[in-house]
Amino acid sequence: MQNRADAPDFGIAISWRSPKNVDLSALSAGPDVQISSVTPVQNHVLDFHDATGNLFSVVLYNDISLGKKRYTVNISTDGGASWAETFTYTPDGAELNDIGAAVVDDYLYVAYVGDANQLEARSRRFFAGTGTVDNVYFFKVIHNSNVVVDDVVMSANQDFFNNRIYFTAILNNGTLLFYWATGSGGDPWNALATGITNASHGLDACTNQNYTDRFFLASYVATDGQLHVIMRGTGTAWTDMSIDPATANTGDRTSIAAYANTFLVVWENADNDIRYRVSYDEGASWLWGYVATGTELYSAPHATGRLNGGFQVSYAEEVGEPDDVYTTRREYASPPFEAATKINEVDIVTGTPTQVEILPDGGYGIAWIGGASEAWFDRIGGGPTEPDIDVNPTAMTVNENSPSAQQSPQNITFNTAQAINLFEPAQLTDAPVEPREQTMLAAFMDEPTTANISYVKITASPEETDAIFLDLGSVTAHAQRTQLARRGYRDYTWFGAVNDGQNGSVTFVVTGKDITGTIRAHGRLFAVRPIGGGKKNITR
Repeated sequence: MQNRADAPDFGIAISWRSPKNVDLSALSAGPDVQISSVTPVQNHVLDFHDATGNLFSVVLYNDISLGKKRYTVNISTDGGASWAETFTYTPDGAELNDIGAAVVDDYLYVAYVGDANQLEARSRRFFAGTGTVDNVYFFKVIHNSNVVVDDVVMSANQDFFNNRIYFTAILNNGTLLFYWATGSGGDPWNALATGITNASHGLDACTNQNYTDRFFLASYVATDGQLHVIMRGTGTAWTDMSIDPATANTGDRTSIAAYANTFLVVWENADNDIRYRVSYDEGASWLWGYVATGTELYSAPHATGRLNGGFQVSYAEEVGEPDDVYTTRREYASPPFEAATKINEVDIVTGTPTQVEILPDGGYGIAWIGGASEAWFDRIGGGPTEPDIDVNPTAMTVNENSPSAQQSPQNITFNTAQAINLFEPAQLTDAPVEPREQTMLAAFMDEPTTANISYVKITASPEETDAIFLDLGSVTAHAQRTQLARRGYRDYTWFGAVNDGQNGSVTFVVTGKDITGTIRAHGRLFAVRPIGGGKKNITR
């Protein structure tokens, strides 16, 4: 080994055969849950694995006894009620100045700076079902140059195609990096030049479920203090713009979230408030407003807009101990934000980041650094884990030529090659499968891609639909409605399985007449997406 690499390129990692239960003797503050006992924590990343419901928190902390920064991987299998550590990484000569993490396929990926001079970014990955490290993968080099890597973010398209992991970073010379890899392979890492050379700090990134064109977005603060957004479409060009040129006094942190055509950016303003910009046309134009403003000091905003759940934002308010963590939400197209909810009993450490993430059961998880600089977690809303599915239900047969037959069904069956307006009485008609610009993908990340499209219909209102069945030929999906996952007016969720519960899962979410969802089966992903005219499709 000494002949193969210099000593600073090595690190020591501890992988627990079974998740290590962390000593949480300090847990005495009510519903707040301590993620890990390591301290002082400097950064943390929260994500989830949709197929299992497992939550993950990757924690970067400074081990004062060793004089080194380390990171740990922590898993929760019960919706955040308890956490266990599965992995600890200790670098030899490297200085871990930042981490990033995201879940895709069946893996949690972690990005970190991996050499003594902070010139190399690396990735490791962990099995999403257990949180244990993938020792065969070991580590992969994402980027190496003679410039220090400062700010690191990972994101993934788990919510729709579930096949790409993205790495974004800011170098010390202002270069904004972008790399991608397949979710199943995680290697090689493919670079796409952004052309950005004036990035400073405050980096965040997200993917965009149900996008029309722009599937990846990042926000950052430029060297002139202005807030920027950079977007990647299905073509080969980047679009970068300053979206708050009048102030040029952006603070330390920005965060970005997206769903379909609606984008949201939140950031710390130098006036000690938290502002937002929102676009309803995929970034062509932007409006602005306040998330939090007043006489107090507001900081550490973070936003998510995944899974058709609206936009949720977390942030900190400094009022003198104890300082508070708040969360607030809004619909994608329905401002303003709701009244903020205080979620913490354990005081947040001033100047440290918050994280908010939608959870598989429809609730939201919020993480922060509190107490003696440990990582903490709390949640609001949502229901229990996925309900049991009736694998042998009795499906109601609907007369295709009689809309009146839709008045009182209990179980709904719908098949491919059919299309009508969802949840409205209408005569069933066959719809040919035709290529459409907004549904067929000519290329994705510069790789040839094909998509098989089938039109579907549901012949009942969501209030009367207990179960949904879908036949896609080799894949048969069935899902059971759960009222507990209802997130708003006419907002329903169905959870289920495919092929009698083997090797996959299905989720449908209906808000009003808009249905979205995913079907995962045998390594394939079917995404339910709107195509206009009241119709929907299922795209493989």
